Amino acid sequence: YRAEGQLASDRQNAQNIIDSVAEYRQISEEFGELCDSSKQTINETRPIGEAATNTIFDVLSEINEVVSIQVTQTRTSASASLILSLLISAASVVAAISFAVIIVRSITQPVNEIVNSADTIALGDVDVHINYVSRDELGILADSFRTMANNIRHQAEEVEKIADGDFSV
Repeated sequence: YRAEGQLASDRQNAQNIIDSVAEYRQISEEFGELCDSSKQTINETRPIGEAATNTIFDVLSEINEVVSIQVTQTRTSASASLILSLLISAASVVAAISFAVIIVRSITQPVNEIVNSADTIALGDVDVHINYVSRDELGILADSFRTMANNIRHQAEEVEKIADGDFSV
């Protein structure tokens, strides 16, 4: 009985091996078909991938060109802004110097006129005329100096009358 059982068991094992080999062949064929299908899919999609890659490179190249143009425009704009700032600064300096000159002249001219009149009176010439008229401090000084010159002139005239013998003064 044991030999028959062994034979049945061996037959069963042999049948299992045959079934496993058949199943392996089936799986191997399906795997081969999948591989062939994958190769075909890869081959079919390769041009699409290459086109997509080329499109991406083209877009990146265009972006690079746009960025380069914008950088150039920004540099040009910055240079123009710098030049404009320098021109405005130079104009401001010129304007400040001009205003300073005008203010200095508006002070020195009346002072010089009063100084020249004082020098003339100091030399004995009392016939002095100060033309500067203003409502500021220099105008007040000029008015006071005119009054002083008129008083000195009047006193000189009286002294002349006395010198001429007219004591009615």
